Amino acid sequence: MVFGTKARSSFCDEPPAEMLPLGGMAIFKRKGSPFYFVGFEFAGRRYRQSTRTTNRRSAEEFERQLRQQLYDQAVLGKKPHEPIRLEDAVKRYVTTHLKTKERLEKTAKSQAYLLARLTTLIGPDTLLDEITTASVADLKERLFDGGRRKPATPNQYLATLRAILRKAHHEWGRLRELPRFTLYSLKNERTRWLTEQEEQRLLAACQNTPHLCDLVTFLLDTGARLGEACRLTWDKVRLPLDAVGEVELCSKTGKPRTVPLTARADRLLRELYDRRPDGQPRVFLVRTVGTQWRGTRPQAKPFTNPHGAWYTAVEAANLYDLRVHDLRHTFSSRLVQRGVPLQTVSQLLGHASLKMTLRYAHLATANLREAVSKLNQPSPALPSQSEASSVERETQ
Repeated sequence: MVFGTKARSSFCDEPPAEMLPLGGMAIFKRKGSPFYFVGFEFAGRRYRQSTRTTNRRSAEEFERQLRQQLYDQAVLGKKPHEPIRLEDAVKRYVTTHLKTKERLEKTAKSQAYLLARLTTLIGPDTLLDEITTASVADLKERLFDGGRRKPATPNQYLATLRAILRKAHHEWGRLRELPRFTLYSLKNERTRWLTEQEEQRLLAACQNTPHLCDLVTFLLDTGARLGEACRLTWDKVRLPLDAVGEVELCSKTGKPRTVPLTARADRLLRELYDRRPDGQPRVFLVRTVGTQWRGTRPQAKPFTNPHGAWYTAVEAANLYDLRVHDLRHTFSSRLVQRGVPLQTVSQLLGHASLKMTLRYAHLATANLREAVSKLNQPSPALPSQSEASSVERETQ
């Protein structure tokens, strides 16, 4: 399917001589035109229409949808729906879906760029009815770019397109039929976590950068995402005098969750609170390292991107394959290995579904051993079949 074009339709009693049928089917090619045409008879009338595509598979899909539309109108009495352009559908999707949800500024900007890029790739004037399974397959290949892009990139575009099409079909009534297409399968699950010895090496390497050491310790003991920790403010921290504290973390979708603190994390936050600068709401701050300017101490500023200091630390600790997000994996893996139920781990991590937490299920070996060990116990005495039958007769 060629995006961004509108097909013209007309009626005629007989196909013109210049229409050359291919194999006796309803798909035609016209002399001097690169596009396929459809021509068939329905309810006593002959229909001829340009598909505006040079792809035969797309033309066949176009013909099938056109026949279905005519059948729905003539036999089922369905009214023809009003077509909608992709650009208008995107605007409505943003207004009725995206703007109704609280999102981080960074996430909103990323989504806006993706929608703008998707509109450009398909064409703003393209009607949603012109988007077929075959045309999406072509788009999928273009996005993959011969393997020069990772599968996750085209998947983001295709998932967004699918969401818009579903809205238009199920809720708006502006799309006759949903095109079927699949996303690339991803095998990017990673469950790298730190051993106790590796953690000691990492924290020792961070000692030269105290603000990084504080952040790493917090991530290890709370399972927070890097962005959640960097955005943490003191009004979301509760440090009672007679108990271990807790923090309220806000995920990238804006959904809050409460995470109790370990004794180590509790001590850390109390120390940071005692030496916090006046008027600074953020918890984790960084001071510029280097020559002081005119004898003044550099002002502390919120932590936003610790990757430079992080790479230095992991190299010093000889942990080259470690990422910041692996500290979150360490938190969850240790909980599962200590027998914490997956449902509880999922709540602490702020996962949207338990399916995301099941990646750690293979670590719960203690529960599996306990289950299998029950086979070592003698079987309970069961009544014989005759005894069971007599008991059943007595109860009747």
